[in-house]
Amino acid sequence: RRRAHGGGMSGSGGAGGGGGGGSAAAKGGSKWASARTKAKGMMHAAAVLKTVPHGVEASTFLGGHIAREIKDAVPVMYSVDQAAFRRILGAVVLYMQDEEAGADMSTRLQDAAGDGGGVVNTLFTGLLFLLRAAVRNKTTLSVVQKDLTEMNVPPDFVKDFVAALRTSRFALEDAARENAPGFPSLEDLRWRVDVAISTSNLSRALQPSVLMQMTLSDGSIKTFEVPVDKFHELRYNVAKVLKEMKGVESHPVMRIAFDAERQKMDDAAAAAGAS
Repeated sequence: RRRAHGGGMSGSGGAGGGGGGGSAAAKGGSKWASARTKAKGMMHAAAVLKTVPHGVEASTFLGGHIAREIKDAVPVMYSVDQAAFRRILGAVVLYMQDEEAGADMSTRLQDAAGDGGGVVNTLFTGLLFLLRAAVRNKTTLSVVQKDLTEMNVPPDFVKDFVAALRTSRFALEDAARENAPGFPSLEDLRWRVDVAISTSNLSRALQPSVLMQMTLSDGSIKTFEVPVDKFHELRYNVAKVLKEMKGVESHPVMRIAFDAERQKMDDAAAAAGAS
């Protein structure tokens, strides 16, 4: 009986020991689970900091909508070094001035990357969208820097982007105007007065008309005839528009705008000379 009782006590003790071990294992597993959850949270937070945050679309120079190409490019920026970013940004600037030369440079960068061009292509497209929007909207450099920072673009890359925009802004604006879709402009206008002596109905007409010839910017030449009364109406309307333009230009508000634009051009030229 004593042995049986002792054996029973021993068995009870063994069961108690097993329960203690299970409790320790459960506590250890709980700690590991908590650590894994915390690590996942930190990784998620770090990933969020490398993407365009939600809710910034309405406050950026992009016009209330951030293109998918830009959102795809921001995380990729954290996988390249500054030298590679500058090369891709230079290709974008060149592309906006000369599409053929910029495309050739982009192709060479894709070949050199050796990853099928995925990273280069993503960054090139995103930077092209950003630079075009900044030039099209004539956004100030301070606003560009602030908005790119809010979009989680790496700080060093923000500085490089702003510097490239400062240096090449006027060349990019000129190229954008030249490449913008639109009708050809008037290059030259000639006119002469013709007099119809007779017609098929009248033997003595003596009716004057104005023959006009326009040379357009695309090289085409348009010739047409204008009645004298319409020609005088054209002269009157042109003179009226010129007078109104002169009045607008002499307005004090326009003078302030012209002075501000001139100052901006001088500052950009000085910055370009310093760089």
